[in-house]
This record gives sequence, C-alpha cells and structure tokens, in this order.
Amino acid sequence: LKVTDIWTETRNVKTLRLVPHSGSLPPFLAGQYINLFVEINGVRTSRPYSISSSPSQTAYYDISVGRINEGFVSDYLLDKVQIGDLLEASSPTGNFYHNPLFHGDDLVFIAGGTGITPFMSMIREIVDKGINRNIQLFYGNNSLEETAFVEELKLIANKYKNFKYDLVIS
Repeated sequence: LKVTDIWTETRNVKTLRLVPHSGSLPPFLAGQYINLFVEINGVRTSRPYSISSSPSQTAYYDISVGRINEGFVSDYLLDKVQIGDLLEASSPTGNFYHNPLFHGDDLVFIAGGTGITPFMSMIREIVDKGINRNIQLFYGNNSLEETAFVEELKLIANKYKNFKYDLVIS
C-alpha cells in the first residue's frame, strides 16, 4: 500500500491514507482491520490496525494510529512514515464488524482512545449509506485534547438525529 496522505487527529494520533500500489483494494466490512508489516532497524514485525474509513468507498483505507508509551511500531508510523512510502499489509480480516443485515436497528458502541477506529468505520458507513439505525456512542478519553474525531462526531450528531454520543473524560 502507498501512503498518500497523513493528517493529525490529536497530538498523539495521526491518520494515514493508504491506496493500492497497483491493482485494487480488497473490500472490507466496517470494523475489520489490516496487519501492517514493517522492518524497523532490522527487525521485521507486524501490528493490526483497524480501518477507520467507510467501506462505502473502495479507493483507500484510512488507519488511525495512536502513540503508546515506547510503541515500537506506532512510533515508527507516527514519526518516520511519510507520504509516498510503501507499506506491506494483509487483506482486511477480523470478526468484529457491523453487518446491517442481521444487527438490530439500535446500536450501542463503547470505545476508548484509539479503540474508536472500528466504530468510526461503522458510523461512517451507516451515515454514507443512509442506513436507518439508532446509534448511541460512549467514547472515553483521558482529555478532550486527546479525543480523536471529536469535530466529525459533532457534525454527524448535528446532522443525523439518530446518532448520539457521550464523551467521557476521565
């Protein structure tokens, strides 16, 4: 995958937009993740990152990476990776996903920190497709300054009456 854009969500969270280096991207379900494979100082390793973009579009995957204390891969992705870099990744995988065919109309999401990313994919898909669902999001963080997607969540809540969220700062 090729990094085509990087933007700052918070002081410790960035979103990387990834497009195929060649060909097309495999489809994914809202809530799934990809494994990124990296080599850092001669050490090859991988980490899973939830796709935070909506599966409604098929041109890119967005992953939102949060800094963790002494995070080997997160520090690399946040501090070293640049637009134009190539990253190796797995196909989307994972069983934590929203399926509008059999999940109910009333959804409650509980997230903390960067654990919001699979829920952002779900929320974005529901909004993009105009799926009639009632969503209540409880989203916990250490501080408002460290809360990713806060402006987007406000916009969604103001525009869609079926979406409500509560920020929990603790």
